[in-house]
Amino acid sequence: MFKNIKRVALFALCFSASYNLYAQTVTIGFDPTYAPFEFKLPDGSYSGFDYDLGEKLCKQANVECKWKEISFDGIIPALQAKKIDIILSAMAITAEREKQVDFSVPLYNIPSALVVRKSNKITPENIKAGANVGVTQGTIQESYALKFWAPKGINVVSYQSQEQVYLDLENNRLDATFTNAATATSAFLNTPQGKDFMIASPTLSDEKYFGKGVGLAFRKSDLQLKDTFNQAITAIKTSDEYPKLAKKYFNFEMK
Repeated sequence: MFKNIKRVALFALCFSASYNLYAQTVTIGFDPTYAPFEFKLPDGSYSGFDYDLGEKLCKQANVECKWKEISFDGIIPALQAKKIDIILSAMAITAEREKQVDFSVPLYNIPSALVVRKSNKITPENIKAGANVGVTQGTIQESYALKFWAPKGINVVSYQSQEQVYLDLENNRLDATFTNAATATSAFLNTPQGKDFMIASPTLSDEKYFGKGVGLAFRKSDLQLKDTFNQAITAIKTSDEYPKLAKKYFNFEMK
């Protein structure tokens, strides 16, 4: 009899946990200054590949979601302080970040690129002391540049947003920017402001430094939430919705 009571209680507890997950509103933290992944439209609404994908994932998971703007360098502390429940902001899955948060299965993987003037011969392999390289605070590109380039006398200049980096690059206050290759192409090189710039070869994608791709980030205690979204990611990526969405923002295949 007591065993049956325990089973009923356990079932009720599991049901309650599941119900609470789907009854609450899940808050997604993101930095909408990183086109084409997340950005603001002139009317103040949001757009971008990550934003649209997040909306589809929430629908697939049958979870009500809302979005909260947070600067990228403060987004993990916001998750840990329970100001948000999920990070979806082109965040790479790295060993260092995995010490602080749990990640979903990868959403996609894009290399990092050094963007320079077409008249400039700087590459990731020959960059020299005295060069000024702009990066966004809290990114894997900033971590890489500080670790490998700063000790060589290269000035690594950190900004709160990539939009600020492009502005200084265009106005000759920087020699280069090190950033995600897709956002460099869509948000800068394909615009009138970026017509005199290019991606220097080679791009960099070593998993040891740049991670295993981009994923959703969760608190380590939110295992059920992570599992729910992992199932949603798998469903979306194995459907025709994913390539259709990618085609809207990119001229290459997303994996």
